[in-house]
Amino acid sequence: MLTWYLIAAASLVGLIVTVSRENASPKYLLGWCFAMVVSVLVILANFGAKTWDERGQFDHYSAPLTVEQARAAGCPIPLPPEAKNVRFGIVTTPTQTSNLVRFEAPVEVCRAHMKEVIRTKEGKSPILAPLLGKPEPVESALKNSTWFDISKIAHGETASFENILGRVWIDTERGIFYFQQER
Repeated sequence: MLTWYLIAAASLVGLIVTVSRENASPKYLLGWCFAMVVSVLVILANFGAKTWDERGQFDHYSAPLTVEQARAAGCPIPLPPEAKNVRFGIVTTPTQTSNLVRFEAPVEVCRAHMKEVIRTKEGKSPILAPLLGKPEPVESALKNSTWFDISKIAHGETASFENILGRVWIDTERGIFYFQQER
């Protein structure tokens, strides 16, 4: 990043020196202007990417939320009234959005909600499948998402989305609903 600042500063100095000459040719001046514009655009792009990365992550993992708090904070999926200890995170970059949601509720509420979420997102009923083993931990751009602990599921069910990259898991022993979506 510092290199680009130095290049921009050198271009600016060169432009000032060129403009101050009485015999500067228009082509020479145009070249310095082009270099300056490119340098400024690169600096803005780097600054924008850094700023986006810092502002694009919203992770509500420090403390569990109530349904009302999660809704007010912008939870990416609707929540059943019976949900408790809600945690969710959202990462938005210029190229993708990642959503993770976890809440505790009675298993039947989790199952009904899984069907509702997938029906809302996909427009059709999901096919629920029992988990045949422990799920692998989810790769996520969300930092510190240790609360999304699907690898602790000993017995559960799962369903996937077809049109969007997403998946839902239910821990049928602990009554925990997990939602992941990558767009």
